[in-house]
Amino acid sequence: MGSVYKFTQSEKYPIYLKLEDFEDEKLAKDILFSCGFIPFQGKEEDLQKLLDNPKESCKYIKLKAASFKIAAQIGSTSSVDQYGAESISPRGSFKIYRYAGMSMLIYASTSKEWELAAMPHFFAESNAAIARVVINRILSWALAPMGIVGFWGEVIKDGLVIRNAREAHGEACFVDLRRMMIIHAQGESPIKSSFNFVRPDRTLKDRMITMRAEELFSFLCSKTTYFDFQGLSVAVRQILQQMSRVLIGIVYPEEKFISARSQETRAAQQ
Repeated sequence: MGSVYKFTQSEKYPIYLKLEDFEDEKLAKDILFSCGFIPFQGKEEDLQKLLDNPKESCKYIKLKAASFKIAAQIGSTSSVDQYGAESISPRGSFKIYRYAGMSMLIYASTSKEWELAAMPHFFAESNAAIARVVINRILSWALAPMGIVGFWGEVIKDGLVIRNAREAHGEACFVDLRRMMIIHAQGESPIKSSFNFVRPDRTLKDRMITMRAEELFSFLCSKTTYFDFQGLSVAVRQILQQMSRVLIGIVYPEEKFISARSQETRAAQQ
């Protein structure tokens, strides 16, 4: 047995996650909520029917504590570790995504059921950013076939501030260009005419710069949550090209965001 969660309330994104064998589920819930997952209100029998129906498109992630054998693979040293903690390798018709020392996912775009094995400390508060990175990577692969691409960053009133995974503490937002919506932990926000992709710049002072379409495309390619050992897929690149043509990207002073956050902090403390 285990608790089942669904990605957002929208039926347009049929992604489910079952949490198994974790002692402190409260920590897990906090992380899952920060990635847009909410408790599944339906019956598991109905979910199984969805999985068994070949006409239905969905993803079901089983997240469980790693067995002794899998834990050894997660914790082992690999030659690819020199390039970073994350790696993807082919395994027959499946792929293996590994975050060194933390977790391992076996998945395939053609399979509805994916399995994520994680170390006992995966949901520890000190590892929250890493856990969010892993979960948002998984969401990226599940959402890409729907034409949805994610970025590291945060939603603001008139756009999306895009950063790298570390700066964003693993938090991500997903852009559904077909529906003109931003999907984030708090729900969905419409993409309005005032929407901008925002690139913070520490060297810029008291002005903003509008990016050319080719600059925006390059920037989006470098900050997307999607990645693969073969690079960005053709479909994802096409989506990013379309975004760079129809949406606006600006370079904005980082100090403005720092100042705004300081004001919010002071207001919260008063």
